[in-house]
Amino acid sequence: MRPPFSFKKIALQTLTFLCFFPYPSIFNLGENTGVQLNQAITLLIFVFALPMVLRSRSTLAFVLLLLPVLISLTALSLFGANIDSALGVRAALTVSFALLILPVAGMLLRDTPPEWLIKPVALAICIHAAAGAWQLWSFANGSFPFLEVLNNPSFADLQGISSEYATYVKRPFGLFPEPSAMAAAIGPWVLFLFWYGLRPEATRRVLALAATAAGTGLILFSQTLYSVFLLLGGFLILLAYRRSSTRRFSLLEFVIWALAGLSVLLLPMISAGRINVVGNNSSQLRFRSIVEGLAQPFGNLGSLLFGTGPGQSAQILADQDTGLGAIYSIVVLVFAEGGLIALVAMIVVIGMCVRRRERRFPMALLIGWVAGVAFSTSYVALSPIWLFLALMIEVRHKNEDSTRYPELRTGRSRTSPRFSGTGST
Repeated sequence: MRPPFSFKKIALQTLTFLCFFPYPSIFNLGENTGVQLNQAITLLIFVFALPMVLRSRSTLAFVLLLLPVLISLTALSLFGANIDSALGVRAALTVSFALLILPVAGMLLRDTPPEWLIKPVALAICIHAAAGAWQLWSFANGSFPFLEVLNNPSFADLQGISSEYATYVKRPFGLFPEPSAMAAAIGPWVLFLFWYGLRPEATRRVLALAATAAGTGLILFSQTLYSVFLLLGGFLILLAYRRSSTRRFSLLEFVIWALAGLSVLLLPMISAGRINVVGNNSSQLRFRSIVEGLAQPFGNLGSLLFGTGPGQSAQILADQDTGLGAIYSIVVLVFAEGGLIALVAMIVVIGMCVRRRERRFPMALLIGWVAGVAFSTSYVALSPIWLFLALMIEVRHKNEDSTRYPELRTGRSRTSPRFSGTGST
């Protein structure tokens, strides 16, 4: 049975699509924070639908992730720690605004079939892939396209490095701040589309698989480390599908396996050594920033518990003359600036995604998300990251859902393979 037309569906699909476009900012809050259109809409929904928003499970995740930031800022300010309180307040507001998508998306995703997400996600990824293809062509001709659009103080300034980037770097990233941020934002969603496209009963398989191919191509040509995690996640989903399916090999599945194998063979040639941590300067800087970030809270017991304070990590790196501009990992950034309480909160939130044995989504999706926030980006303001977390948290497990929406069917059968690898409902 097709879900009925509703305002909720329109709101979810519109917000989902807009989440994939962090540029341009519609207005700025100070010098370092630009408000995205999806964030403004999220705030309006939060205000006008507050009672319903508070009932979502993702609201708990929002509180768990935000509370350590506020505790860290308050504790370090009261105990006389040497921190920039004004910077800490601005950083806390920025994090609050970025995470607000969690409770709002949680409300919209509750009791919602995943099919509603296919169109907006697939369309957004295809747009970024097309922009990436245009960037490849433009970089080859020495120009940097879309500069007039790529303007948001929440992210790195691309205007000043456009000429150097187009001449020497030449890595496409769609309409995101940079390649690694793009991979962390769309990578888990590419795996989600791939999982959906493999389901025989899915009604939008062609669209999902086409967007999967487009997104995979963009990530591979961006030459990011995330390419390894993406291909690994894709193979895990394929293996789970083959193990749980009673169907014979179809032509479509054969083509998918062939393309997956071709991607693995092409990865070393496309990346041209960029994913080599030993020989690549970009990868070395990323991992060195992670090591430096992990070491920051170990100065004393207070910083170990409460971190160095919101927004303080970049200044500490500068004071230590590390040559690093930031900690290029959201997970490590959370630990560095929020301490053990923030790290434990992050682990609890991840645990909310796997709290039951009867999962409907494969673990490969969660692994893809963790890889993005742990190794790919430090941009907390990327809305697709938190939208995907809300999706994982709001998964329903009851069998009666498959009666109302056949596309939610999770039991193992000849037409509905079990993808979770751990059990079926």
